[in-house]
Amino acid sequence: KRSTSLDSLLASLDSLLATILALAAGLIQHRPSMAALLLSVGAIAAPAPTPTALSAASAPIKIANIEIANPSFESAAGWQQLTRSRAPEVHAPPLGKQFATAAAGSAATTQQLNVVVQPNSRYTLTVWARSVNAPGVTAATTAEISLVAASSSAVATADVGVKSLRGAAASRPSDDGANVFIDGAFRVHFGDTAFVQPLSEDPIGGLWSDASFDLPEEMAWGQIHTPALKAIYGTRYDDGDNLYSEINIHKLVGAAPSYRFGASTTVLRHVGSEDPWVIDAHVYHDADDGRLWLSWGGHHCYVSELDPSSGLLKGDFASADFSSHPAGTHAKVLSWAEEVGDGARPGWEGDGLSSAYMEGPALFKHGGAYWAFGSYGALDRDYTIRACRSTAGAQGPYYDKDGVDCTAFDEARNKFGATMVLGPEADHRVPGHPHVWEEGGTYYLGYDYRATPAAEVDRMGIRKLHWAADGWPTVWTPLQVSLDADASSVGAALTISIANVGAAGSVAAFDALELTRSPIGAPPPPPSSLPPPPPPPPSS
Repeated sequence: KRSTSLDSLLASLDSLLATILALAAGLIQHRPSMAALLLSVGAIAAPAPTPTALSAASAPIKIANIEIANPSFESAAGWQQLTRSRAPEVHAPPLGKQFATAAAGSAATTQQLNVVVQPNSRYTLTVWARSVNAPGVTAATTAEISLVAASSSAVATADVGVKSLRGAAASRPSDDGANVFIDGAFRVHFGDTAFVQPLSEDPIGGLWSDASFDLPEEMAWGQIHTPALKAIYGTRYDDGDNLYSEINIHKLVGAAPSYRFGASTTVLRHVGSEDPWVIDAHVYHDADDGRLWLSWGGHHCYVSELDPSSGLLKGDFASADFSSHPAGTHAKVLSWAEEVGDGARPGWEGDGLSSAYMEGPALFKHGGAYWAFGSYGALDRDYTIRACRSTAGAQGPYYDKDGVDCTAFDEARNKFGATMVLGPEADHRVPGHPHVWEEGGTYYLGYDYRATPAAEVDRMGIRKLHWAADGWPTVWTPLQVSLDADASSVGAALTISIANVGAAGSVAAFDALELTRSPIGAPPPPPSSLPPPPPPPPSS
């Protein structure tokens, strides 16, 4: 046994040694020359170096974002073999104003990061991608994203091209959108032709069939299906000598895939001018508060509240005539007009992408905000789908991504507020009449399109819709690839590669890159730019 006095002496020596080491650390940090002199004559012992590699392998790794130079391609900096878009706005990049493009067969675009692979680490790259094929080009577009470190690599590919629908939706005309609701075990679409599809089919890749019922003699159908109301809304108008426009409701009787129609009732009407132009109904039910909203209009678009039981205007009005309703009943939410009402300055012809007219609005609620989508331009020339957001409620006001009021003409930008969502691509030209719906955490954008703008045949189109890091809707697709550190990659520099390995003639686009590091064995959380995972199914 050691004596108590010896233990006390050893404890004192331990304390003194700790003090000396602390003084040495301070000298190394603040007076490196003096510290080097003391070390050289053995006056103090050098502190042991921090075992970085050992610590990295044994200590938990926190999720961390790794910096990528110029991740949205706003300039050419940081990348090798980069080609950027010449017309970025029409393809609506999810981050910034620019994006990278890659023709099939071209060299990959790469960036070697100022990062070396650490042990026990998983590196996950997220890239948003889509096709941006020229008009008429339907070649398959396959995006490839890679992470490379020495002889180790991880590669992911995905078909990011636009898809045409199958079955009756491919062979039969369908004007005024892809207005889909779910009734029982079926999806039901109302355009100028009605289609049905079992829910067991994928809405984009599955077969659509002709419905077994005929629609009333109206157009531009909007639909609603709630526990209290199942109905469709149609448009009638005359833009000749007997100038009028109106929206009518038809109650649906029965269940999908077969319906009968109840009596028609006029919901809203205007006579004598196109200010307002009462056309193109779309109905949205807010499941959060049970309220029902009608969006409608041409030149300018409006939102009016409906009674959720009757489907008629809320307020028990004696007349459906617009002019008889009190101020505030109908809120103007979107504008894209030259001189109708309080439109743009005289002579304005649009912004170069869409001419000075709009119609076909639609509402959707997501992320605590209301989204107003619209068809901007002329259906036989330059339709595009754009969106505005309101955090104040369904009746606005609405603003675009840059904070511009969507009913106010901005002289500096020479247009009204509106943010592009979908422009022309491949044989999906002049997209318009949007409709958004959600199934099990997956969002869809329905629309109509033409193979050529002047064609008089519209087709039904559907794309998946995602929500980017800033909360705005996008048809770009988020892709991911992960590289796990191994013996050959640890200590090697990490390189990002993006390429188009699709068919000749195709062009892929890439934007909004994000890289995270996480522990091997645990999946990384979704990066900030990815949409949240779908909610769990309700418990039975």
